[in-house]
Amino acid sequence: MPLNAKAQQGAALLVVLVMLVIVGLIAVTGAQDSQLQAKMSVNSRAYEKAYYRAETALAVTEQRLQAGDWQLSAFNGNDGLFVVDQSTSSLISAVNSAKPIDELQAILKKNGKAVLDSDNNVIGFCLIEYLGRIGGASLNFDNEKSNGDWRINAFRVTALGQAGANNKAWAVVQSELRLEPF
Repeated sequence: MPLNAKAQQGAALLVVLVMLVIVGLIAVTGAQDSQLQAKMSVNSRAYEKAYYRAETALAVTEQRLQAGDWQLSAFNGNDGLFVVDQSTSSLISAVNSAKPIDELQAILKKNGKAVLDSDNNVIGFCLIEYLGRIGGASLNFDNEKSNGDWRINAFRVTALGQAGANNKAWAVVQSELRLEPF
């Protein structure tokens, strides 16, 4: 064998080894990407479940409020029912809040009313804030006397839904209602 042929056999071995390393790196990268995709899918599913629980808790609470399950006298700062003093800011405004997310969650869990499903499992937590009476004043005293106070009650309902391992995924939804006086 000539000297040149032996040198070529060593080069082929080196090329094969380099190609094996490249194929191995591609396989490892693919496996890591697959694991990341699986984690993202689980997290997305947990968030969706938390969001639907929050929406359900919000809908249940709104229905109970519209049905008149709570009288205004019950809005005393207990059991998730609050009166917002017009001279101060509200207890919680998830939509326009500068509070850290963990603080919002803590407020809702501590002060909120647990909303249960038919099997007594907690769906979420709700706060109902009575914002006061809204609407224009009567044109004159005689109209107000004869027609009564026709302004309507305004409420803000904030709901927290949780899901996932150790309830690490959660969502907050909020709505405002205007109801006839009850």
